[in-house]
Amino acid sequence: PELMVLRPFLAARLDGINLKILFRAKRDLVPLSEIMPHLILGGEILDGPLKIFDEVDEIGALIASIEWSPFYHPLTDAFPEYEKTGSLAILEKVVDETVLKVGRDTAIKFPYGIAPVAGYLALRETELRNIRAIARLKEVGMPPDKIRELVLVV
Repeated sequence: PELMVLRPFLAARLDGINLKILFRAKRDLVPLSEIMPHLILGGEILDGPLKIFDEVDEIGALIASIEWSPFYHPLTDAFPEYEKTGSLAILEKVVDETVLKVGRDTAIKFPYGIAPVAGYLALRETELRNIRAIARLKEVGMPPDKIRELVLVV
């Protein structure tokens, strides 16, 4: 029962990983049969994109298939920028930020127990990834404004 409060957050993490795999596969024209072994079952949104994956040609259709999920609105807001740049980093950043938001919301809804600890650990993990990314990007001479665009907002 204690772990059931983490279900939304854990499902969002799995969904986030799966969405990034699906987006990359769709961009690279990889058929569903080749990516199925890499998808992780247990999330909440996989059914919609899987049903249409081989039938559609663009990532926008995959996003439309999850309109009831917490990922839908942030992804549709970011989609025009993706279309303009062609960079999946924009959509992947939004997916990661949505996962963190679900974790934060879960910790707020269930303040006593394991949810705040899980949310805290996820935020720290993200902070460490950001620090590593900033260090690598500074090392290659990327301008600060571009770095700000790439790090996750926690």
